[in-house]
Amino acid sequence: ALQERSVVLVARSPLGLTAAAEGLLHCLAPLQWAGGYLPVLPDCLADMLHAPVPLFFGVVSAEPEADAARMSEEHRDLVVAAVGGEAAGGGRVFFPPDP
Repeated sequence: ALQERSVVLVARSPLGLTAAAEGLLHCLAPLQWAGGYLPVLPDCLADMLHAPVPLFFGVVSAEPEADAARMSEEHRDLVVAAVGGEAAGGGRVFFPPDP
């Protein structure tokens, strides 16, 4: 999933996004994420979703799962994960289709 693809986390709070992003980056050890990293993407930089380089960023949303599903449909090359669903530890990951 992390092969030259951008990763987007979607959560209700900036704190949750930052914690999830940092945790995932630490799980890559001993490897390191070489692309751009912005744990909370400001609305004014939403065009970054179309960047041709791999990025790892988070998006704040009132409806994380619905917005993650929408982003997955609109941006077929992104790995999108809704962080923290209804139950503790919940969430959903949307992978791009195989080429």
